[in-house]
Amino acid sequence: MGVIAHFADCIVVTHDNKILLQQRPETGAHPGALCAFGGHVEDGETVIQAGQPPFRSPGLIGNLPPVV
Repeated sequence: MGVIAHFADCIVVTHDNKILLQQRPETGAHPGALCAFGGHVEDGETVIQAGQPPFRSPGLIGNLPPVV
């Protein structure tokens, strides 16, 4: 039996109805591709918790309210 991986993605829509994407680095998997924000869901973490770290990084966007 194979390994099951869980992922969380977050689609961000701006106030003027544009979708915000990130561009992958030129090294690694899918170089330069545009994609949604997200990543692996760690053990003991919910999908909601896994989708928030990119937006909670200091200096990136600011202090966002909790997502419910």
